[in-house]
Amino acid sequence: MNIKRIVTSVYTENCYIFWDKANNGGVIDPGSDFNKIDTFITENKINIRTILLTHSHFDHIGAAEELSKKYGISVKMAYSEKEVLEEPENSLEVNFEVPEKIEYFREGDIINIGDIRLKVIETPGHTKGSVCFYEEKEKILFAGDTLFRTTVGRWDLPTGSYKDLEDSIKNKLYILPDDVKVHSGHGFSTTIGKEKGSNGVIRC
Repeated sequence: MNIKRIVTSVYTENCYIFWDKANNGGVIDPGSDFNKIDTFITENKINIRTILLTHSHFDHIGAAEELSKKYGISVKMAYSEKEVLEEPENSLEVNFEVPEKIEYFREGDIINIGDIRLKVIETPGHTKGSVCFYEEKEKILFAGDTLFRTTVGRWDLPTGSYKDLEDSIKNKLYILPDDVKVHSGHGFSTTIGKEKGSNGVIRC
């Protein structure tokens, strides 16, 4: 599994492009900078099969509609995040296009892209419909704004909850193997093991 992190200009959000050995792949959280994302896809001849959202805050979704239109594919997000996207005050809307074509997934669904299998883990707390994507074979977790290196996502925004965030991290993420690599929505990567022992907010 190949992964490219593109730091977008809106709140230095991490967009991830992933692809397999046959160049089939997808985009996670295209927050802004459509041209930068699309240029990398084009130059590397990646066949984009899906656009995935960990949640619907504007800094994670800003370029989703442009990518959806260009590649003729739907944007996928959690059904439990639907009302967050539909209410501008919940998604902290700042002049972005809400995707026209949306498909919804739920807890435990598997997103298959070539050789890559991403399992949906619902992790409410940052928003009520936040999710992480877990590739068990590769031991890779795309955590969105749920878990960061040494800290966690905010819970004081609309639909957020510290109790839900704590439950999600302790009961769904910290049960994963310690060597799982965590790619977060902002900042640098970490591992589950490091966060269990040294996270400044929620430890195991």
